Amino acid sequence: MTAPQLLVGMLLLATSVHSQDIRGMREIQARQWLATHLHSPETLKDLPLNYEDVFDAFSSMLNGKLLKILVGAVDYNVSATCLNDTVSILRNLQQRQPWALEMLDAAGKPPAGILEGAIIWLGGYDECVAVRAVPPTESHQFAGKYCTLTLAPLANESFQGLPGIGLIEGICVPSTCSTQDVKYMAVAALAGVTQLHVVAENCVEAAVIDWRAITAIIVLSIFVILVTMGTVYDVFLRMWQWWEAENSAYSPIVSANLVTENSPILNKAATGVGHYQTIAGSGSSLLTPPAENVCRQLQCFSAYANGAKLLATHRAPGTLDCVHGVRFLSMSWVILGHCFVATAQQEIILWNNPIHFEEVVGKFGFQAIANATYSVDSFFLLSGLLVGYLTLKELKKSDGKIFWPMYYFHRFWRLTPTYMLILMVDVCLVRFFGDGPMWPKDGFEKDYCRTTWWTNLLYINNFVHTDVQCMGWSWYLANDMQFFVISPIILFLLFRYHKAGIVLLLSLLAASCLSAGLTTSLKDLPVNLVGNEQVKAQAKFDVFFDWVYIKPWSRIQPYLIGIALGYIFYRTNCKCQLNKLVVLGCWVVAAALALSILYAFYPAYHGSVWSSALNGFYSSVSRTGWSLSLAWVIFACVTGHAGFVNTLLSWSALIPLSRLTYCAYLIHPIIMECFYMSRRQLLHWHNHLEITMFFLAFLVMSYMAAFVASVVFESPFIALEKIIFAKQMAAQTKPHEQSQNRATRSVEA
Repeated sequence: MTAPQLLVGMLLLATSVHSQDIRGMREIQARQWLATHLHSPETLKDLPLNYEDVFDAFSSMLNGKLLKILVGAVDYNVSATCLNDTVSILRNLQQRQPWALEMLDAAGKPPAGILEGAIIWLGGYDECVAVRAVPPTESHQFAGKYCTLTLAPLANESFQGLPGIGLIEGICVPSTCSTQDVKYMAVAALAGVTQLHVVAENCVEAAVIDWRAITAIIVLSIFVILVTMGTVYDVFLRMWQWWEAENSAYSPIVSANLVTENSPILNKAATGVGHYQTIAGSGSSLLTPPAENVCRQLQCFSAYANGAKLLATHRAPGTLDCVHGVRFLSMSWVILGHCFVATAQQEIILWNNPIHFEEVVGKFGFQAIANATYSVDSFFLLSGLLVGYLTLKELKKSDGKIFWPMYYFHRFWRLTPTYMLILMVDVCLVRFFGDGPMWPKDGFEKDYCRTTWWTNLLYINNFVHTDVQCMGWSWYLANDMQFFVISPIILFLLFRYHKAGIVLLLSLLAASCLSAGLTTSLKDLPVNLVGNEQVKAQAKFDVFFDWVYIKPWSRIQPYLIGIALGYIFYRTNCKCQLNKLVVLGCWVVAAALALSILYAFYPAYHGSVWSSALNGFYSSVSRTGWSLSLAWVIFACVTGHAGFVNTLLSWSALIPLSRLTYCAYLIHPIIMECFYMSRRQLLHWHNHLEITMFFLAFLVMSYMAAFVASVVFESPFIALEKIIFAKQMAAQTKPHEQSQNRATRSVEA
């Protein structure tokens, strides 16, 4: 026996479910031959040398069955070119052409694990698209074209207990076949099969550079030019000033005060860029005022200056240092949760063993991932804390007078340009970042966000078109902006009328808890996003997501608790002495409360059934309970009752990572989608090691990409705001009011 016969045997076994022609003696002979010869590695050395037996085996199998399919396809108006090229494949199989076998070999075949739900057979995408058909006696040439067919069982049936999931098989067809041609040939092939029908077909095609892509490329090119010019100018100016300083003629006075969460926006001196002037003489600028202003604006784009600011570990006086650690750890938790969620929210399930879904998510250690949604509540708490604490301090300094229009404008300016630019990249360019059997030709956003982008711009995408959100994870930004809009009402009452402010805050908190609980209970909704019988019903999942998960009246609880914590810090000046036993008791209660919330749902994966009332109770108190636990951690760190916990959370190395959190939040799902949807093979979930490796990779890549986005997009706009609006803001405020807007500088998404 020769080595090619080994390939014959394996291919015959792999395709045995596709044709009755290879059953019986041929299958028995193949199995016997494999049992005799597979142990010898020497047989593999000759594998590429002789294809004759391969062609002989497949020709005899295909001549009958595929010709019947082609005859039936004529009745479905399959194009003549497609039919002719398909016939050419059969003819060249008989003539022993390697490219013909490659097209056949690239088709998806039944793998092991079908009983575990392995019903997505992708085949060989790269092998298919690399085929270049060169028939020896024909002038017409074509290439391989990769397509997928989705075959669904009849009504009231399912594949291995997975309702709504169809069998997906990759096939390699001539490039002259359209998607409709592929569908008609599949229908013809299934003409005698009563258990299955074709429900979807898709052929992978290269993304086309359209006006959207051209526009995005032009915009990004402008930013690249500005960054390059700003960096070159900044470096040259620094070197020149250094040389002048060495000669004692000039000395640089750099007013590039570090732009941190607490940097004043109305301070005329803090421009966020280098400002150079003479030491000797009258102190006049080296440049004329208009030229100096242009140069300062250009320096806003300096990658050198912006990178230095982002990586600096300087701590401004009066900052809540532990917030940096909480923010970074919360972002890490978000990425960890999305590592798993991103594989389950695609049009194609990315696992080859979905039958074990509940087994995986039902493990005790997995509860921290299944309940990673509480990381978002941590962000809401931080936002409320920083806005509340810093705004109350500014109200005290200015005797209750704040220029509120600039308060709102700064928030919008701080978030929106970076948000919209990343959205532009996601919609217009990400579709060119990869390929593969599951890669969407038109990108990840439905219809290029043609009808929904404006809801993101106005931060109302959690109310309008919620079923087709653009950048679906941006619902958080909409909620956070809406909370920010109403926060001055609460803060002003807390400042002027303490009791009235406290009553309002507690009333809103109670109303939010009641809203979440009643909605969950009355509509019989699940209380988390993955794992139990209720979540399997897609309709209930959609209602839960739309009515509870992304609505501000159900999610404002942590934000209100954050404002309350900020109010406590404001009234106590961050100082509070507590008995050691009280401190120990608070730590125990906070830890028990947090763990009970995270792991309370564990029994539901193992037979315990929660009533609608219990679901409603959990939904009403869980986010409040989690926020109270985290609030104690922050309170203990700030007031000196946290020991090593405060040392860890206040570690200076976390400060740069904390600054990059906003961009990391915007970017990390895009990185995940690019990775998962460009895979050639499905995932196999069996333990937590694989997802841990993915998490670490996504974490590093997200922050690397966030650094680039922050240097190119975010930091320049922050610095430009200080320059453009410095005079207007200084004219409208008193000197002691000039730092009021630093409250909003602290709010990271």
